[in-house]
Amino acid sequence: MLVAADEVIAPEFIDHDGPDPANSREALKKALPGLLKALPDLRFTIEQLFGEGDLVCIRLRGEATHTGVVMGISPTGKKITWTANEIYRMESGPLAESWGQARSTRRWRRSVWDSKPRRAEPDRLNSVT
Repeated sequence: MLVAADEVIAPEFIDHDGPDPANSREALKKALPGLLKALPDLRFTIEQLFGEGDLVCIRLRGEATHTGVVMGISPTGKKITWTANEIYRMESGPLAESWGQARSTRRWRRSVWDSKPRRAEPDRLNSVT
């Protein structure tokens, strides 16, 4: 997988919300082995894919069994699912830049925590203060 990263990700790649302040191809390659170890059966399903010019947008669903520490969350052994939206900028073939939706992190964290009922958050868009 790391060899493929060198083929499809530009050396100057910038991940605008990546795993490391450097947000580079090397930072991503460094983070991948730990992620794959923690989520050994990780699978993505592309639900929508479209592009215009040098941009490609993907809406995807991820599924995995949580068997290792991810984002500081101890292994639960639970099957987890999450969704994400990604925008990629291509540069003469390889990925040059990436932007992702951070809201899926909250949904993912909730899916691996215990199943105790939680107090609903206020609907900030529809509430009057």
